[in-house]
Amino acid sequence: MTPTTTLLTVEEFMQLPETDGPKAELIDGVVVAKEMANWVHEKLKIRLTRYFAIHFGEEPQFEVGKNRFFAEVALEKLGPFTISEAAQDELFSQASRARLTDLRAAREELKKASPPEPEMACGVAEGASVEQHVLIRGTPGNPGDAVPKQFLQIIAGEQQTPIKQGSGRLELAKWLADPNHPLTARVIVNRIWQYHFGEGLVRTPNNFGKLGEAPTHPELLDYLAKWFVDGGWSIKKMHRLLMLSSAYQMSSQITKQQMEGDPANRLFSRFNRRRLDVEEIRDGLLAIDGSIDWTMGGTLQSGFGTDGENSEDRLSIDPSTSKRRTVYLPLRRSNLPSLLNLFDFGDATTPSEGRAGTNVAPQALFMMNSKFIADRSRELARKLAAVDADDRRRIVDAYLWMLDRKPTEEETQDMLKYMNAYDPKAARSPDSQWSAWQSLCRILISSNEFIYVD
Repeated sequence: MTPTTTLLTVEEFMQLPETDGPKAELIDGVVVAKEMANWVHEKLKIRLTRYFAIHFGEEPQFEVGKNRFFAEVALEKLGPFTISEAAQDELFSQASRARLTDLRAAREELKKASPPEPEMACGVAEGASVEQHVLIRGTPGNPGDAVPKQFLQIIAGEQQTPIKQGSGRLELAKWLADPNHPLTARVIVNRIWQYHFGEGLVRTPNNFGKLGEAPTHPELLDYLAKWFVDGGWSIKKMHRLLMLSSAYQMSSQITKQQMEGDPANRLFSRFNRRRLDVEEIRDGLLAIDGSIDWTMGGTLQSGFGTDGENSEDRLSIDPSTSKRRTVYLPLRRSNLPSLLNLFDFGDATTPSEGRAGTNVAPQALFMMNSKFIADRSRELARKLAAVDADDRRRIVDAYLWMLDRKPTEEETQDMLKYMNAYDPKAARSPDSQWSAWQSLCRILISSNEFIYVD
C-alpha cells in the first residue's frame, strides 16, 4: 500500500505513542515521522476507499511510488510531514541514511537525463452550458425569464440561433472574426491608423457607438477595413500600406491655408507632430551609440508562472541596466521603472484609448541629468573620436547620427565656439578629455529635433 495523507493537528501529533528505535522512515523516497505516517495511512485509506466506492463504484488501487497526491502535497520539501535535514542524522538509522543518499543521487541523475520541461501556458476548458435568467431587481435569489445565449441584436440582428452547447466562446470567436462583422476590422484598422497618425479616423477608438464620435473619413475607414480583410487580416500589410501613403509622408509644417481650413487637423491636411515613445527614445539612443543588443526572442527572467512572485528576480528590470530592446524587458505593472512612467508608458492596469501625452519638466531634467543619458552621450563621444580627428567633421557626424541631417554653417560655428569655451572642470566625467564632446552629444540628444518627429 502506498501511503496517503490528511491534515494532522499539533495536538493529535503530540498524542501519538512513543516507539523504540529511529522515529523516522522513508516513504516514496521522502523522510516522514514514522508514527505520523502510519496514522495518516490508515485514516486516509478508509476515507479514500469510501470516496472511490461512492463516486466510481470501486476501491482505489494504490501502487508504490505512484501516489502523486501524497508525494507532492504531503512530502515535498515544505510539506507538513517532512523532517529538516539538520535533524535527519539524529532520527535515522545508518541503513536509512545510506538508502536516502542513494535515492537522492539517483534522483539527480534522473533530472540530468530527463528532457527539458516543455513550455506551459494557461488555458480554459469547456464546461457544461449554464442557462442564464434575468435577475429581477438584480437579486440572484429572484430569477426571472430565461435568456437565450446569443449576441447583441443591434449588431448581429434578431434572427439568431441560440447557443445551447458549451460556453459559447468558440461561437463568439467565429462571430468576431467573420469578414462580414461590422466592427472588428474597422476597430483594428482605426487603432493602427491612430498609432501612426496620433488620432484615429474615429477619434473615440474605444467607443464606436452612439455616444462616440463619427468617423472623419467614413469611406476611407470602410475601404481600409475591406482591404484589411481581403489581405488576410495581416497587420503587417496594413502597416506597410499606411506608411507608404502620401498622408503619412506629409510634413508637419502648417501653411496659412491649412490653418484657416483645418486648424485642428481633423482632415489630416498635414502630419501631426509627435514625440517619440519611450521605447523609441531608449532603443534609438542604444542604436546610435552602437551598444544595443539585437538578439531576437528569449527572456531575461527565469522561472515559471508565479514562481517567486514577489522576489527581486521576478520584478521589473531597470532599463538602464540592460542593452536589450525595450520590448524584451520584463515588466511588472505594480513597479514600473521610473523611466517608463516618466515618458507616458502605457498603463496596463486599466483600459484606455491610448497613452497620455504629457510635457512636464521632469522629462527635460531626465534628459539633462540621468545616468542613462550620460552613458549614451559618453559612448557617442568616444565613437565620434574613433571615426574622425577633425572637429568640423565630427560635428557633421554627430548631426547625421542623432538628427539625420547635416548642420548648417551657423550651427557648425556655434558648436565650435561652444567646444572652445567649454570648461572641463565643470564636467563630472572622469574622462575629462572628451567631456566637451559628451556635453555636445547630450545637447543634441535633449533637443526637440531628436525627441519629436516632424
